[in-house]
Amino acid sequence: SVLSSAEIGNYEQLWYVGNTLSFFWVAGLIQGILTFFPGLKEKEEKGFFFEAYLTFLMISAGICLLLLVFEGPLVRFFTGQEQLDYYRLFIVFVFFNWPTYLLENFYLLHKKSWPIIYFALLAFVGQIVAVILPLYLGYDFVYSFYALIVLALGKHAWLLGYLF
Repeated sequence: SVLSSAEIGNYEQLWYVGNTLSFFWVAGLIQGILTFFPGLKEKEEKGFFFEAYLTFLMISAGICLLLLVFEGPLVRFFTGQEQLDYYRLFIVFVFFNWPTYLLENFYLLHKKSWPIIYFALLAFVGQIVAVILPLYLGYDFVYSFYALIVLALGKHAWLLGYLF
């Protein structure tokens, strides 16, 4: 393995923190969107999607700000460690990535199945490539996090393209 057990554990702990802090609000808001959407008039849909995006963006910003301000105590609370390598890069990644969870649901609500498949393939394959390719090419693990940020920015751009 190119990575040590400690590096793999660090990566898993970052995902644990990110998933712990996003699962309930992301899932809850998406369920609310799916429930509320059918009652909208067609002219209200675009504004509703934009408001949902702003809500996700602002919650993401707030959580990421808390993760930065309370880095030490939160890392100790969630992991028992004094620090996590790549923590701040991971925060940048999740800030741009969390709002993209909306896109596949927007496609679902508009009954667009092929774009859901394309986006899911991009997200899945993109994440595998982002993590593995830099390591395969002999780069340091930090480049995997840079690649994850680039992937999140690409997914975010796709979301913005859908909204506008």
